[in-house]
Amino acid sequence: MQKVRRYINFIVGFSLLGVAVGLWAMPTDPDSTASGKQLRDNNLRVVLDSVQRINGQRSVRFAGTTQAKDRAVLSFAVPARVAARDVESGSRVHAGDVLARLDDREYRNARKLAQASLNELIANWQQARRDRRRIKKLTTEQVATVADLEKATTQEDALQASVQAAEARLAEADRLLQETVLKAPFDGTVTDLNIQAGEWAVPGQPAVELTGDGPVELVVEVPESVVFYMEPGQQVTVVLPFEDNRKVSGRIVTVAKAAISAGRLFPVKALLDETQPPVRAGMTAQLLVDLPMENALTVPLAAVVNPGASRPFLFTYKDGQITKKKVRVDRIVGDRVVVNGALVEGENVVISGQSQLSDGEGVEVAL
Repeated sequence: MQKVRRYINFIVGFSLLGVAVGLWAMPTDPDSTASGKQLRDNNLRVVLDSVQRINGQRSVRFAGTTQAKDRAVLSFAVPARVAARDVESGSRVHAGDVLARLDDREYRNARKLAQASLNELIANWQQARRDRRRIKKLTTEQVATVADLEKATTQEDALQASVQAAEARLAEADRLLQETVLKAPFDGTVTDLNIQAGEWAVPGQPAVELTGDGPVELVVEVPESVVFYMEPGQQVTVVLPFEDNRKVSGRIVTVAKAAISAGRLFPVKALLDETQPPVRAGMTAQLLVDLPMENALTVPLAAVVNPGASRPFLFTYKDGQITKKKVRVDRIVGDRVVVNGALVEGENVVISGQSQLSDGEGVEVAL
């Protein structure tokens, strides 16, 4: 009997559970289903602005570092052990000052040998010249033959050529001896040293880096969309951001004919005018260039979706419907951005809520 009672209680409990689930699933508001359908059917509200065309000029800035117009990485042209280094990093030098010296004993000996060889050849040549003159006189008196005169003339000419070769060897020995002394080619400051006394100097290996005291220049890299607006002689302005944006005038001296980097950037060099206080080499600077801006179409920056990505786009609006259009972002002008794409002046663009939109969707304009 107890077993039957437990079975009846189980059936009743299961029935009550089914009723509870059914009551929970029923809507509390009879109009809620219709209301939800109505919300899904309503169009999204968007805020619009228009495509505008602008003309005039725009200023662009390209960052770089100033450098001295006169600068050099000096090295020895001959091999030898470094005998002395006369400067330190930061030393001020004048043109002609000695920067470093090599052990020149080998080159001094070579010069002495070249000088001795030249002296011997000169003596032989002078003797051959006297012999030729004597034989020529004897030939006139018919004591010597023409063959003797020709032989003497040939010997004199050969010795003269040998003298000229010896003079060239002596000049080369002088040059090599002079190369054992490294001198400053202009006034400036030693900015780097790569040699020490006692080391072996290798020809062509950087030894001393020198920065001149003369004019200062700025080299920047510009994209191909800008390089065609720049030419040698063009006046520019250089801004020094760490000197309260102090402005210095200058002019472009060279514009590269070819890009030198993977990003297709073209080096442009500007020579700065002398100012007080002077602009020093190694300062951060920005080249400010005014470029023409003709018939450029602009939209609010908020209209462009993913402006920094590879595929930016925006939505245009017409007759309650939006259209997705790809654009290419060019530059920012105030709170607007210059774009290139299938746009026309006066066309409406969406500037709010783009993340919820899809191409061809119907929308309402928020008032």
